[in-house]
Amino acid sequence: MASKIASEIIQLHMQTHADYHNALNALISRYKDASIALFDSKKRVLYSNIPESADLIKTHKEGGFFSFKGEYYLFSDETFAHLGVAKMLFKNSKPLHFSSLYRNMVLVFVVAFLCVIGVSVFLGRLFLKPIRNEIIRIDHFLKNTTHELNTPMSALVLSLKTLEDNQQHRRIKIAIQRMSFLYRSLSYLVMQDIERESFALLDLKALITKENTLFSEMIDYHKLEFKSDLVGVVLKAKEQDFISLYSNLLMNAIKYSVMHGYIHIELTPEFLKVKNLGYEIPKDKITKLSVRYARFNSSVLGYGIGLDLVKKVCEKYKMRLEIHSEPSLKGSFHENSFCVQFQG
Repeated sequence: MASKIASEIIQLHMQTHADYHNALNALISRYKDASIALFDSKKRVLYSNIPESADLIKTHKEGGFFSFKGEYYLFSDETFAHLGVAKMLFKNSKPLHFSSLYRNMVLVFVVAFLCVIGVSVFLGRLFLKPIRNEIIRIDHFLKNTTHELNTPMSALVLSLKTLEDNQQHRRIKIAIQRMSFLYRSLSYLVMQDIERESFALLDLKALITKENTLFSEMIDYHKLEFKSDLVGVVLKAKEQDFISLYSNLLMNAIKYSVMHGYIHIELTPEFLKVKNLGYEIPKDKITKLSVRYARFNSSVLGYGIGLDLVKKVCEKYKMRLEIHSEPSLKGSFHENSFCVQFQG
């Protein structure tokens, strides 16, 4: 109503030739049933059927809505002093009921929010479907490839016994053993989600001794002094988990040992420690070694996933992996130790 009356006042001002008083009276007669008060630029009442209007114009200088003694008012200055009216006051004698409006606003907001969520989920699934399908395809490919590699890898390992003991054949043996190790790591990594192996009480000394035998050819080839100090330890775990942990630690020690260096294995009820003589591991890189694809010596062949597998097994069984690199008495080399604390 305020905008409508203000518009009429402006039109009357433009259409009336100086007879502003009669034009204003004509306007007032059309809205005599409305609770309205008109003021000039000096805040004097031109017309009012609101008894308290004279007091309100003095106390409320700003325009807009306000309440006073349970009533709702609106001050408007949209007339811009046309017909001599500078301000208008409107009164609603009945309180405005905003509760239904609030409920409608909340309802509209909730419906709009749910619609946005629904559309977002639909579009997200639509756009991510090709990526999800590609991930599934790659996963199936890796599992199928790993499965198909099992037969030729087994044949290669069995054929090692038929090779004559000469330098060329020793290199072939080492290459096959390394391929076998990589295949076991790949199989462990890819097949974890379908592995059905249950927990068992493992004889760690027996498992370590068996793994040492598998790696003995490789250790001899690198001319490394090998020593193990093992005590009987029983651990409840999955066999493949522990084999993956130990074989990766041992392979890591072999790869990063210097020629004519050494590897020492120590097993106690508290920890498993693998030490080797090699180059210094900078302290700033020790914490990054267990990150996948991280390697501190790029001159050595590898992919940087071995210690990541070790770390995952440690996290699974609440163990703690500690890495230290200390100066050795043998020249400028360092003794690097990888210790798995069983108690975490």
